[in-house]
Amino acid sequence: MGDTIETGADASVSLRFVDGSRLLLTPNTRITLTGMVLFGKTGMAQTILDLHRGSIDTRVAKQEKPAARYEIKSRPLNLSVRGTDFRAHVDDTDQVSRSEVLEGAVQASGAGNKTVAVKAGFGTLAAAGEPPRAPITLLPAPDLSRVPALIERPPLRIDLPATAGVESYHAQVFSDRSFSNLLLDGIFKGKAAKWTDLPDGHYMLRVRGIDQNGLEGLNADREFVLKARPEPPFVSAPLDGQKSYGPEAKLRWSTSMSAQSYHVQVSANPDFSALLADVPDLPKTEYAVTLAPGQYYWRIASITAGQDQGPYSDVQGFTQRKIPESPKMDAPQMSDKSLTFRWSAGDQGSQYQLQLARDPEFAQPIFDKVLTTNQIQIDRPKPGTYYLRIKTIDADGFAGPFGSVQILEVPGSKWWMLLLLVPLVPFAL
Repeated sequence: MGDTIETGADASVSLRFVDGSRLLLTPNTRITLTGMVLFGKTGMAQTILDLHRGSIDTRVAKQEKPAARYEIKSRPLNLSVRGTDFRAHVDDTDQVSRSEVLEGAVQASGAGNKTVAVKAGFGTLAAAGEPPRAPITLLPAPDLSRVPALIERPPLRIDLPATAGVESYHAQVFSDRSFSNLLLDGIFKGKAAKWTDLPDGHYMLRVRGIDQNGLEGLNADREFVLKARPEPPFVSAPLDGQKSYGPEAKLRWSTSMSAQSYHVQVSANPDFSALLADVPDLPKTEYAVTLAPGQYYWRIASITAGQDQGPYSDVQGFTQRKIPESPKMDAPQMSDKSLTFRWSAGDQGSQYQLQLARDPEFAQPIFDKVLTTNQIQIDRPKPGTYYLRIKTIDADGFAGPFGSVQILEVPGSKWWMLLLLVPLVPFAL
């Protein structure tokens, strides 16, 4: 006897005693096994241990015979039981000991030989040199019904409910329903429990609130599956809220090192209840889908060489729109000092880029402006041949193509009414 067991910051230990009792040491805990006696083949046992710091969860097998006992000692508080499920904690910063009873009853004794009987659903605490407090009702188990049964995103994040009287939460993840293999453990003051990494698999979540006395409440358990790998690739375009132009949408994403192929889905519904495209085993990082103008949603998943498909990416909603058409121009209006252009108005918020040049390639336009109205008056240019073109820029800044180049003849005589506006044809003119 006298063996000491100590756990580190990311470690835990589960012990099973000969009488069937179980003990779980959570991280940063230190105990000494000061007394362990088995009374032959009677099945009776005496187990005595010192809790120096940290926390333990213990489930004590029912002790039928008077010689059998199970005790946990600490400097402020000693606990004696005969079959129960309870927790004990020692805070080595202020030497306060706490205990919470989940099943059965515990006899808690402290300074002055004062003993308090603590029943299930209650807890007590004592500082060094002080007697234990009268039993305090434990916080109820938190509601974990909103924790999803399937979690598909790392790092692991568990949203915690707002509960009256809760100062913080103690959250744990176990490998199974035996609650003997503790994988993750933490105290969280925020609205969520967060851990950096956990392999895919089936797990048990256990959460309890901590009150102003530092007593931990009743447990709430929730089974969940983590299936976060292979992770989906990063989406490139169209991103959520963006617009796509033309008769088809070009979906693009990054290359995932863990993926051999990809699974793309497109729908007009955000819940993907009806699919417009469902394409598995895409080897490339781009897919073009023909779509009429409207609102659409898409998502993508990675598939490994072993045909293991991971979760889909976050849904990306986008709008498919027609390419803005070039407006139809009216015949220019010319005076002896000015030249006025008018054209058909586009959709609300549209702008128009108008160019006028001496060469059909528009290498050096003499007029090049983006306009918010569907007409413009400029000074009459010098006599000669000019080339004119216009395009529409929609309210989101997407520019359509220039329309057909027009030839504009500005006469040198007062007979400028002979102005011609005709489509550009191969230069035989």
